[in-house]
Amino acid sequence: MKINEKDDEMDKIMNRNNKTNDYRCNCNNSPPVNLLEIIEDRDLIHLVIEATTEVSAKGLVRRVNSIPDWVPHNMVLSLMTYAYATCKYSSEELAESVRKDPALRYLSSGIFPDVSTFIKFRRANAHTIVYALNNVLENVKGLCSNKAASIKTNSGISLTGIIKNRNCELAIDGEKRLGLAVMNDCLERDV
Repeated sequence: MKINEKDDEMDKIMNRNNKTNDYRCNCNNSPPVNLLEIIEDRDLIHLVIEATTEVSAKGLVRRVNSIPDWVPHNMVLSLMTYAYATCKYSSEELAESVRKDPALRYLSSGIFPDVSTFIKFRRANAHTIVYALNNVLENVKGLCSNKAASIKTNSGISLTGIIKNRNCELAIDGEKRLGLAVMNDCLERDV
């Protein structure tokens, strides 16, 4: 599939009418919610894996030739989706957190991408990251409104169902979170 076809496919999925790569969000100015304030980390990990597996199955993850072969692109997508869902936007912070944070270490399977890997991947796969992140956000929003004692993901994984805060106003703000990541990396490079 050519790059433009992937863009067209992603635009259809995200119901985008404009083809700009402008990720500034015209949402309200409230900061994004750290999803770990709402659900357990185990549940968030399962939701991230499910969302990124779906995106990968659709063939929407672009291969970045400058990323080493030993770094799986799907794993990088999972790491970035989890990081942005938990309000970690800096690629430097993400690279460092993969070594320290148990959830990110689990998602990385012992592979530790560097800062440039995250930046290159984000440049090539911005739409894909937003799609996976919005999928996770929608699922968490659905969990908050679900009163069932047992909750399963689409792939049949049982979640703990522990909701820390059912009253949160959770926006589906993947583009805003991506914009914050771009801004953070730009500011780090300028300082």
